[in-house]
Amino acid sequence: MKNNTTIQENDLEKQVTEDGSVTIARKESGLLYRSSHGAQQESTKVFVQGAQLPHIKEQWSVFELGFGTGMNFSTTRRFAQEHNVLLHY
Repeated sequence: MKNNTTIQENDLEKQVTEDGSVTIARKESGLLYRSSHGAQQESTKVFVQGAQLPHIKEQWSVFELGFGTGMNFSTTRRFAQEHNVLLHY
């Protein structure tokens, strides 16, 4: 493995996780960006439930440092719609 901290686009590939959501993997090292057990599950448990967002009833204001693949945003948006809550992201 090269000692290179720069990730090249051709070293990345999409990988479907156990819950059917997609994560990104490095071809050379096999490292995953999200859990192989379920990127969507991980986002729901750690980001949405971890912040206790479903218990906030009127509006959610979220500041995420590092957008990454957008999984936390899409999960939060879906939960906000399901709970009929205004989302500021």
